[in-house]
Amino acid sequence: MPRKSSKMSIAALEKVLQETKSKVDALKQKRESLLKKVKDVEKQIAAMEGAPLGPQEAAAPKVARGGGRRNKVSLIQVCVDVLAKSGEVMTVGELAEGVAAAGYKSKSKDLKPLIYSQIYGESRIVRPERGKFQLKAGAVAAEEKPEAKAEDKPKRKAKK
Repeated sequence: MPRKSSKMSIAALEKVLQETKSKVDALKQKRESLLKKVKDVEKQIAAMEGAPLGPQEAAAPKVARGGGRRNKVSLIQVCVDVLAKSGEVMTVGELAEGVAAAGYKSKSKDLKPLIYSQIYGESRIVRPERGKFQLKAGAVAAEEKPEAKAEDKPKRKAKK
């Protein structure tokens, strides 16, 4: 809107201000109407595709994420179990095959980097030579561990 001359009266300035406010209000109403139409279209698209809705709906917290943990046993424990069962020195590739055969599920396309990162600092696994891993002498796999009974566990002292 072009500026009016500074010689306008106060009444004329108030009239211009009122006209501008009414135009802004009309634009806000138009925007709300268009947003409602967009939201309806997004709902229709989502119903047809099964895709998430716009940014407001997509940002909502999800309640369920597919049933919880994928595996009951950690990857490192599966690696220890595979090494214990084989009793031999294994490469990461052989270990990955054993872990997959044991039923460990992962979204990763390649288990080798995951396995290497898990076993690299593990105290129960040693590297007898470069690229080869085996279970440390005296390490116990999950199936071989005796179950601890409640009476075997040490009792905690009460705080004073």
